[in-house]
Amino acid sequence: MANVPGVRSDDTPRLLLGRLAFDRAPVALSLLDVDGNQLDANEAFVELLGLDPADLPEQSAVAITHPDDRDRTRDYLGRLASGELDEMVTDKQYMRPDGSTFPGRLIARALRGPDGEVVAMLGLIVDRTEQEELDRVQRELAAETAVARVAAETAHELNNLLAAMQLQLDLADDTVHAGALRDLLDRAARLGAQLLERSGERLRPTVPTVPMDGSDDRPIVLVVDDEPTLLDTVAQILSRRGYVVHVASNGVEALDVADRTPFEFLVTDLSMPLMDGVTLAEELRSRRPDLPVLFITGHAGADLSRRLPDDATVLRKPFRALELVQSIERLSQGAA
Repeated sequence: MANVPGVRSDDTPRLLLGRLAFDRAPVALSLLDVDGNQLDANEAFVELLGLDPADLPEQSAVAITHPDDRDRTRDYLGRLASGELDEMVTDKQYMRPDGSTFPGRLIARALRGPDGEVVAMLGLIVDRTEQEELDRVQRELAAETAVARVAAETAHELNNLLAAMQLQLDLADDTVHAGALRDLLDRAARLGAQLLERSGERLRPTVPTVPMDGSDDRPIVLVVDDEPTLLDTVAQILSRRGYVVHVASNGVEALDVADRTPFEFLVTDLSMPLMDGVTLAEELRSRRPDLPVLFITGHAGADLSRRLPDDATVLRKPFRALELVQSIERLSQGAA
């Protein structure tokens, strides 16, 4: 190893082993004097920087640094040489003699002689090219995941609104408030525009009118959904078909209703805050295993879909009033 002022260099077996370990280390190591000039460097350093070993004495820490990072390099070298810093870690751009660059992480340490004065500096350089590429890919994946999540949430909300509009139009009588429909249509248009930007598709729901009639001997139904307009509209549809309907806006509220009110059928949204529809159904079926359940959803997500029972009946939003009623009737007959 090169002579360093204040450091003994007896030619001993331990020193030879140290020399070998320095030369063959799998990381780039260099030894600098207090002015930042190269005193020595190992094989990994020479290879990483694309240097000729014979040119090392003419190199410096500043010379192998990209011009954008040279002022910062001079600053921390001066602070290490003066003893202000004992060690520092920084990311910077390095430059090879052929002009190519690479991102690196430098770990530098001041070396002190017997009198405590800084006599040299040791640097370790890690090539961050692969790590930065991995970081870039991870950032892109995270961004894509975020966009996908927003699109999924938008689709879920849009399907809720479309379902409410379809059911309101299915009622098609003087109980329908034009103001409420205009509000729903405006909200759906805004959400639809956001979704179309991501999917490039057009949604053209057709809404034919379904005749409604009253009927007796219907089960008592608990309807649970966190979209207020859809919850109210489903309740109207079922009430007009002769069902006694209780409503709740989430799973926790539904459990409270279940404690106070008897019912024979559960219609529940899958994706809800506080408690999702699968968890709600599991809790209510632990009390009554034969409880018929109709799940309704605009976007369940992979986790909820996996947790659905194998025999689950799922009605996708937007759905028609007749589809809702027929699904309940089929499940009720199967449970009878």
